[in-house]
Amino acid sequence: MRNYIAAADYGEVYRLFTDFSVNRFIICKPDHNSMGVFAKWLDGKMEREFNDFMVFYTVADEFIGFAYSYEFQPLNGHCLFTVAVKEKFQNTGFGGFISVKFLKYLFENYNLRKVYTHVYSSNEHSLQCVEAFGFSKEGVLREYKFLSGKFDDLVILSLKREEFVAKITELGSVK
Repeated sequence: MRNYIAAADYGEVYRLFTDFSVNRFIICKPDHNSMGVFAKWLDGKMEREFNDFMVFYTVADEFIGFAYSYEFQPLNGHCLFTVAVKEKFQNTGFGGFISVKFLKYLFENYNLRKVYTHVYSSNEHSLQCVEAFGFSKEGVLREYKFLSGKFDDLVILSLKREEFVAKITELGSVK
């Protein structure tokens, strides 16, 4: 895990944002038709909206995916976060690994009470994973977005700091 470095990471991040298997599930995504437009969009998001953006690689230096936080509300003690995983690494546990590492970073570095994530209801595997980890369903925005030929619900989930700490303690240390 490391902070995003524009020159080194644009290509991989761009490919993941434009990969249909992932892109349709990313909540905060760009309208773009070229790497240049994407770069401007992402730079703008990094300046104005994303609080943290981290990229993840295997020990063999193969890009796995990224995580970012946004709608950061320090006075209220919460933010939203999103994780995106390259198709090759989906359904392998890497999404959970990225989530745990990123959440650990957020809770250790910010005075957050809870974090939120949004998951489309058709992304059943992600929903199962976040609920199994201890996220609570806070609400559903019905027929929120037209995806793959039908309207999809957006599920809003949250995890409190103490729930995260209890889960990490249960699972053992995360380095």
